[in-house]
Amino acid sequence: METEFKNMWDDVWNETEQAALLEKLKQEVRFANTAKLILTALSGNPEGATKKELAAKARCRSTRFRDTLSQLLEQKKIYKSKIGKKGMPFKYRLQPWI
Repeated sequence: METEFKNMWDDVWNETEQAALLEKLKQEVRFANTAKLILTALSGNPEGATKKELAAKARCRSTRFRDTLSQLLEQKKIYKSKIGKKGMPFKYRLQPWI
């Protein structure tokens, strides 16, 4: 009986898969938290905000911030201005520019 249960448990419990699942869940939670901070910073701001301003509000690692910003752009939850140059950086906002 004990060996049957152990064999059955071994089939269900795969340590590698569990670790990968937990890592994926951690990344999703981190993305959601960072995205919430970025979207909150942009809400009620029709002029938009620069990447530097958003990074200051997000208060997270730069890699996570850049990845989250890219994903939000891909998902079309935020939009980036078409013009950005030295002294006039790109601006991000919730509504597309017309």
